[in-house]
Amino acid sequence: MLSEAAAIKGQLPLAEDKWNQLKHGLFDTRLHSGYLAFFAKDPSEPRRLSGYIHICKPRSRWEIALVVHPLQARAFHEIGEKLLTKAVAEIANRGGGEVQLWIADPDPVSDGLAEQFHLIHSRDLYQMRTTLTTEIISTLSTRAFRPGHDEMSWLELNNRAFPSHPEQSNWTLDELLEREAEEWFDPNGFLLHEVDGHLQGACWTKIHRETDPPLGEIYVLSVDPAHQRHGLGRALLQEGLAWLQRSGITQAMLYVDDSNLPALELYRKNGFSIEHVNKAYRGFISQ
Repeated sequence: MLSEAAAIKGQLPLAEDKWNQLKHGLFDTRLHSGYLAFFAKDPSEPRRLSGYIHICKPRSRWEIALVVHPLQARAFHEIGEKLLTKAVAEIANRGGGEVQLWIADPDPVSDGLAEQFHLIHSRDLYQMRTTLTTEIISTLSTRAFRPGHDEMSWLELNNRAFPSHPEQSNWTLDELLEREAEEWFDPNGFLLHEVDGHLQGACWTKIHRETDPPLGEIYVLSVDPAHQRHGLGRALLQEGLAWLQRSGITQAMLYVDDSNLPALELYRKNGFSIEHVNKAYRGFISQ
């Protein structure tokens, strides 16, 4: 169902962490880790799914992702209401707490559904895209990431660069090693910029080969705070795009928070425009 939705909408309607939990079968009825889920069947064809809701608690806050099959868009409120009712009851039974609900490419119906459950719009995550038509010239000295050697220095850099970001802050070694074990990981596309042995910035790229044609991604762009606002971010972005272009990629994308105005300006100046919006709603569920 998720793959069909992705083909219709042009993006996977589930964030990477939740997709990986589902893909690797990290289901956990006790929810010490992993995820719980409910799905809705298509009444006209019971073998098909019309909706899916994913529940996890990666840190101190509950995360919910709601997906309704695009072909069932007219029944979005009905399907979403049933799935959210199940999710809210499950979280309440497990002690309740702060909740964040994600819906991809929302509309006023999505807003109304969230409001019905006392969840308030709190954040937008943009997927931006660009076409790599002209040759991109590399101007910055970079080297490839070395697995087994560069993990701790990159983690230090990244966690300094994103001290309070909801997804990018506080990466752990385990999380990094999980990404290194993924099929898509390519250390040659994980570009590090050093000066006198000191890591000042990095541009980590990713290629989505499941799409046709393959889609490149600026996966994580990290700049040491001491070297921000001096053009290093733009130079690293260009290096990442040049790497993707040399790899045969003609379309590139990235994700950026709506509140990150400097990054939005940087990406727009480099040809990116908003393609999709993932909306987050926050609230609290009582026990």
